[in-house]
Amino acid sequence: MTTQTYTTPEALSEEYKQTGQRYMRQADAEFDKGDFLQASEKAWKAAAQYVKALSVLRGLDHMDHRDLRFANSRIADEADQSQIRRLFSVAESLHANAYEAWMPEVDVSEGIADVKTLIALLEEVPPPNGDTPVRPPRARLFIRDRGDDI
Repeated sequence: MTTQTYTTPEALSEEYKQTGQRYMRQADAEFDKGDFLQASEKAWKAAAQYVKALSVLRGLDHMDHRDLRFANSRIADEADQSQIRRLFSVAESLHANAYEAWMPEVDVSEGIADVKTLIALLEEVPPPNGDTPVRPPRARLFIRDRGDDI
């Protein structure tokens, strides 16, 4: 396990994106192995990491589900992309599926595809303009487990 301190929003945002990309690769690998619960959870985590990446640049809280939902909604409004809001709900349903196992295989597959679409849309959201108030960054430890890097 590697521990790194990030003191700028840009550095932390990039780390969130890299982690999101790793989770997306893991979601695909788990789905291919037939582990739909893990595939669901990894896709959710990928979506959450991307919302966190944009949140930190905007000074938005992003540490729990409520914060992520609010931040995602703000980002969707800022980008004038209501689809971001809907696709985030799909990601949340994948997270629930990881606990309840209620989704059929095709729904997990389509959900993962929707998360990929969400990530692509979030990648297109421009950085905040100078009018966006950003709280000063606090040093934050970001702990990565690089042992399962797919």
